[in-house]
Amino acid sequence: MRRYNDIGGLLFADWVSIYITWLFLRFGIGPTPATIGMLVVGLSGAALLPFGGTAAVFGGVLLVCFYILDCVDGEVARFQKVDKYLWTFHGFFFGYFVKSAFYIGLAIYAFRLTQEAWILSFGLAAVLALLFKAFLDQVALFLTARHVFLRTKSERKNILKELSKFRVAPAESKEIKGPSLDWFQALSMYGGFLGIVRSIFMSFDLSILGFIMLAVLDLWVSPVNIFGTLIDLKTVFILVYGVVLPLNFFNHLFYYVRSDKFYKDSARLLSEIGTFSDNK
Repeated sequence: MRRYNDIGGLLFADWVSIYITWLFLRFGIGPTPATIGMLVVGLSGAALLPFGGTAAVFGGVLLVCFYILDCVDGEVARFQKVDKYLWTFHGFFFGYFVKSAFYIGLAIYAFRLTQEAWILSFGLAAVLALLFKAFLDQVALFLTARHVFLRTKSERKNILKELSKFRVAPAESKEIKGPSLDWFQALSMYGGFLGIVRSIFMSFDLSILGFIMLAVLDLWVSPVNIFGTLIDLKTVFILVYGVVLPLNFFNHLFYYVRSDKFYKDSARLLSEIGTFSDNK
């Protein structure tokens, strides 16, 4: 399943989840407990963050468990051949419920520490950037469905004409084909060294590992008074991602517009659907 996973799975979660998956299979447990469990442990972890101290460390560990269970869910479902399309809907929202709750919980902690209301805006910025980036990644899918497949024939004709110069044969896709993908092939999909480093830094799930390290250090390092405001490492984390995530979104948005990616993704989707229809 490497082609469908992210860099967090490639570098970390896949190496851990497989053992949990083995236990599920060994005892005949289906994927549903993992799916429900990821939501429960994820939200529980986020709910512990505002308390700081060891609670925040434990909350971070629960958020790592959330990601591992997310991997286990898919591995068990596909191995047992019981994966259901409906659960992709629930899994999608479960993931963003937990990720949003993480930034909100951490912003509340930072507010309790600093007693500065402005710091909550960094949590809000992180959540909005997270959700806007999710919309951007999916926009070609739902707009193509709405404005091509669900419109009248004449309206569809005009859109198809606009997209015609961007359509390519599915075989020209640069994605690696085949039933499996080795580790180095999967890593190469993130580009060169800088691309991999950027992907690691922007990965929510890998950032949680960094958060745990900072939360542990905070148990030993006292907050620093900067211009009359107490700041610790967990607060630095939300300040950094409250800036970096919006910048990342706008960078992708500008690239999306500048490179005609919306056109290309929409046209590619139509080509792939056409091939699917021809081969059904």
